[in-house]
Amino acid sequence: MLFTILIELFSPDFLLRNALYATLLLAAVAPLAGCFLLMRRAAFLGVALPQVSAAGLCGGWLLLEFNGVCSTTAAASGQAGLVNSAWCLLAAFGAALAALLALAWLERGGGSPDARHGALYVLAGAGTVLLLVYHPHADSIYQGIFRGEVVSVGRGDLQLSAISLLPAGGLLLFFRHEFLWAGADFSFWAVSGRNAMFWNAALLMLIGVVVSTGVFVAGPMVCLGVVLLPAFAAHILARRMWHFFLLASTFGVVGGLAGFAFAYARDWPAGSSVVAADGLLLVFAAFARAVLRWFVPAGRVRG
Repeated sequence: MLFTILIELFSPDFLLRNALYATLLLAAVAPLAGCFLLMRRAAFLGVALPQVSAAGLCGGWLLLEFNGVCSTTAAASGQAGLVNSAWCLLAAFGAALAALLALAWLERGGGSPDARHGALYVLAGAGTVLLLVYHPHADSIYQGIFRGEVVSVGRGDLQLSAISLLPAGGLLLFFRHEFLWAGADFSFWAVSGRNAMFWNAALLMLIGVVVSTGVFVAGPMVCLGVVLLPAFAAHILARRMWHFFLLASTFGVVGGLAGFAFAYARDWPAGSSVVAADGLLLVFAAFARAVLRWFVPAGRVRG
């Protein structure tokens, strides 16, 4: 039965092929951003950023409706057209970028990063609700955002996702050593004449691109799950740094495909099913690690 479902999913005339390809693309790239968040012990930032991007996305939708371009309901269901969808994606990224700049400025005053990220999460969540409070279809739009209705992805949304995610994922992998060293030993890079601030800023911008695209495609809850859960699972099993990135992306694709296939077979919400599949992979990784400890000496992730 599983083989039959997979054949149907990848057939040229499959009705939800755009949603499937967008899910797999996001599932392959988003865990790479999660790897850097975990290594920098900034997982809570990964929780806050999708919420911020969701607020920016709602703001973009409302501006389109206010200017008479298209309704918020049409934009939320992926029927806004390529140009308008690009505007909404830019609005989500702009909100994430503004939040990152604000966090960088607040960092100069010291204090707890977790407190700042928590405050950002709460404020962004409240802002999302307040943006939609007077909209006649606020409840359905809000539920659609947080349920992760991936099936509404159109061809234009898939193209925008590929344009955003593929370069971001390639840059995260190609410059992974620079990003890791700049975050691990800021003073060493400063003494050696390298611009650590540039590499840290570039990493945060790439993470912002990945997260905002994930929110644009699947909503904040699904984006958060796809970013962090495969990276958590890979961190449990990886013994070298390249294992970490490879396993994270692999777990993401496997979880994305399994979740989408199960959702299609059982008529369940696709986004939530993908997150549930990623959670099962996390449990599998923890169990596999416990078994491997009987045969392989424990070791930490290393470069």
